[in-house]
Amino acid sequence: MHTQGGRWGGRRDCQSELFQEDLYPDTLSDEPALSAEDWVAGKEAEPILISLRGGYAPSAQKSDLKVNKRSNVLDKMPPKGGSRSTSNIAAASSGDGCVNTALSDKIIHEFQEEIRKLKAVIVKHETRIRALEARATAPKSVVEDEGRAGDGLGDAHPPSSQRHETEHVNNTSHTSPEVASSKQLAPDEV
Repeated sequence: MHTQGGRWGGRRDCQSELFQEDLYPDTLSDEPALSAEDWVAGKEAEPILISLRGGYAPSAQKSDLKVNKRSNVLDKMPPKGGSRSTSNIAAASSGDGCVNTALSDKIIHEFQEEIRKLKAVIVKHETRIRALEARATAPKSVVEDEGRAGDGLGDAHPPSSQRHETEHVNNTSHTSPEVASSKQLAPDEV
């Protein structure tokens, strides 16, 4: 091999003609191993592999997409029973309608109940967030003084000025009975 420009650098005039199969193993071909019909029928086949020894050359046989249009079986079937089948369909649909409306009313009621419960949870969380935000914005000295009060609760109680704010928020936010009962539950209860 002849190089110009020094021992390690420069342009190479000729390339190595060795093909290293371990670096370039056989790879997948661009030709399918099965047609779509064969695959849908459940047939299996290994993929077609090609060697890159001579370089990549796309296959010359590119087949055009073939579409076999099949006629619709339902178009060929004559209606059975004529008007009699139409009356049966109407009767069946009216009978199913009662069942469907009762079922849909039940589902609607369940969804409304779930929405009501979720709204109650949201209200509890909003109240808790407001109380925690009020506690976080309180001066540190007030929180530390309450922690030293000796009641064993540490800073579990918000400062007295914040208690008024929290009570005011609790009293003015919502007046619904389910919200009032939900305030007595723990934050993770529903």
